[in-house]
Amino acid sequence: MLTRAITGFFFIVVLIGALLLGEVVFTVFYSLVGLGALYEFYGIVRSEENKPLSVLGLISAIVLSALIGWHCIGNMPFKYVWLFIPTFSIHFYM
Repeated sequence: MLTRAITGFFFIVVLIGALLLGEVVFTVFYSLVGLGALYEFYGIVRSEENKPLSVLGLISAIVLSALIGWHCIGNMPFKYVWLFIPTFSIHFYM
């Protein structure tokens, strides 16, 4: 239990550090945390009967994270975030 508490403390320090270091670090860090969580989710769901399209899901998440991140940083207008739709529609053709 002590190991979890120490790990949690350091993770909170890293979260606050990402918040204080600026918007680019914040965006990249939380995008990587989200991708890691998605990868772990695909690992949990995968079984003999369920075979999720994890590669396409991760690619779509990377594209969406990049587009939203660039918009939130202020480098891209929101109308270009809609470029995600063609990438997402690949799921429905597989």
